[in-house]
Amino acid sequence: MNFLPAIIAVTVLGAFPESEANFVPGEVMVKFVSGSDAEKAVREMSLRSPLRLDDFVQVVRHLEASARIPLTVSQVTSGNWLILKIDSETLSRELAERLRGYQNVAEVELLGEDKKPVGYMPPKKIALKFVPGSQEANTISEKLANRDEADFGTLMSKLQQRAESPLKAEVMAQNGLLLQVDLASLTLTLQDRLRSLPSVESTQLNYVMTTF
Repeated sequence: MNFLPAIIAVTVLGAFPESEANFVPGEVMVKFVSGSDAEKAVREMSLRSPLRLDDFVQVVRHLEASARIPLTVSQVTSGNWLILKIDSETLSRELAERLRGYQNVAEVELLGEDKKPVGYMPPKKIALKFVPGSQEANTISEKLANRDEADFGTLMSKLQQRAESPLKAEVMAQNGLLLQVDLASLTLTLQDRLRSLPSVESTQLNYVMTTF
């Protein structure tokens, strides 16, 4: 299938306060409550030499099950803080699969699915087309004509609920959308979910500037 029609309009959903605008998207630092099983495990594994990030898998799996966001650990800092990173590859695949089950979806394509990631990559874009003549396709046509923002906003809200993630959307011709997880907004969601866990003492956004 070919999803390369011209992009007619762009809509970006999700925003965050200016004071939080410089954090590293996709990364959250977490510290566990002293004496908790997770804290003991992290403390024990951080003393091993050489340090193996794979040893932290069980701790991370517990966190991602509670946060409902796929995660990896990228670093252990002084004070036994874990730097968690959103697993964008897994996240993109899961998102595409959820969207395939949305009503009146004709085609879903995960762009660049066959490309092997080099280093950390942002979430992949997902091309989505609706059945011609469906309510969703008509809503996109109205959006392209700049006639109905309200219905388009409702459609995007429903798609985000289906995706279980905040989305950025580029509106395309031929009843299509080009979707991508809003990684910055999802990072704030991840922080909120992690800080609510009883085993977590504290969370922080990572303000160390990096590039993908």
